[in-house]
Formats: sequence, C-alpha cells, structure tokens
Amino acid sequence: MRAANPNAVLNHVFEEDKGLPPEQQTTFPISQLTAEERAFLLNVKNSTGTVTLYALHLGLGAPKNFTDDKGNPIAFQRDEKAPVIVGNKRPWKAECLNYLPARVMDDLAALVLTGIDEGVNGSEAKNS
Repeated sequence: MRAANPNAVLNHVFEEDKGLPPEQQTTFPISQLTAEERAFLLNVKNSTGTVTLYALHLGLGAPKNFTDDKGNPIAFQRDEKAPVIVGNKRPWKAECLNYLPARVMDDLAALVLTGIDEGVNGSEAKNS
C-alpha cells in the first residue's frame, strides 16, 4: 500500500476543453481531503445534495480560465463572513458555484469524494 499525499492537487480538465491550447483550458484544481474533511462528509452522506455541495467547498480549488457566456472571467472567492466548515475552510460564495453546470458540479464532487490518489484520465496530479 502507498500513502496518499495530503498536499497533492489534481488539475482536472473536462473532455470538451482538452482540444484547446493549455492556456485556454478551464482547469479545476481538486485537493486531497484531510481525514477531518472526509469524516465530515461521511457525517452528511445521507443527503446527496449536501454531500455534493460540501465536497465542492472542501475539495475544489479556484478554477483557472473559467469564463461566463460572454468570455468574462469568473473569480471564485471564499465567503469570509460564513463560518468555517471544517479545519480552516470556508465555503465558496454561492454565486461562484451557481456558474457550474449541474453535470460539472456532480463530476467534480465525485472526484473529491473518490480521492485524487486514484487519478483521472487526462488529468495531472501535482504537489503544491
């Protein structure tokens, strides 16, 4: 058995962006969850929507090259007025997550929940 790297980040690119030059691809950084974060998610596991939302709050980093339908960049920001969820992580501002299509939210949450140590085809894991 190999240990998981607690500092690893998976930079996930969805299939529809893989044909674009790297500087134009939308990249979603996915962090390895801490033991405390994983335990928190297990406690809310009975509600699929809640698990998806918290998985994104805890494991998703700010996307790179993420734009709206007019090409304007969308900046992801943490809600500094909201209480800490677990550890030192605060939730993303709601308006940030509202830009993610439902399929993208579900796929990103699944990556967070399965753990980045399992890897995903076409994605790069890196240490940060």
